[in-house]
Amino acid sequence: EVVLLIAHGMGDEGENDRVLASMNRAANQLTREGYADVEVATLREDWQEKRAEAEAYIRGYVEDQSGEHSVLVIPMRLSGFGPYGDVLAGLEYHRGEGLLPHTDIGRWVLDTANEITCSTGWGPIKDTCRP
Repeated sequence: EVVLLIAHGMGDEGENDRVLASMNRAANQLTREGYADVEVATLREDWQEKRAEAEAYIRGYVEDQSGEHSVLVIPMRLSGFGPYGDVLAGLEYHRGEGLLPHTDIGRWVLDTANEITCSTGWGPIKDTCRP
């Protein structure tokens, strides 16, 4: 099996690179689980020119891999499968769903809020701010 982690993405190259870097951390964990390949991609859903290029890349990856492997497409979004079904129409793959209602989402929301409030000097939401 191979895995494609896919997310919304950003219009700005630097911001999109940060999204991909975060996704790559998750991909590295999946690689250690023994998948034949783990790839990350962003659709860049709101930027037509960048989206066209991203769609071609995403479709190409699934087409290339599906001949030899079972392709698992996992959306890195809060819920559902988003527009990825339309992008992958006619291709052979297995789809996952978004993160909700996963039990760790509440902890992630709280950790993220705490990180933001601590970094802005507003103080901790949880016990303390990490250095």
